[in-house]
Amino acid sequence: MICNIKSCSYSICGICNNMNDFDCEYKNYRAIGTVEECRAAVEKQMPKKPDYEGDGYADGELVYDTWICHCCGKHYEIDYDDYDYCPNCGQKLDWGD
Repeated sequence: MICNIKSCSYSICGICNNMNDFDCEYKNYRAIGTVEECRAAVEKQMPKKPDYEGDGYADGELVYDTWICHCCGKHYEIDYDDYDYCPNCGQKLDWGD
């Protein structure tokens, strides 16, 4: 759609309905995030093994029944909290050997 003002040559953006192309491009750029934010998001998509922690004993042996997100340190119970991604920070988890 073209602007109805005779002296204006800008088209109206279909995404944000803004008349100024620069403002529209800047808003779309900022919606993606900064370079650092994009790098952090890519890093979280690389699977990381969780750490394990024991908090009790059974038959005289330490029972490892808690897993800890490598990225944010949040604790979850094994056999109850089964996720592909940490629900707190979004880190992809590697459950392989």
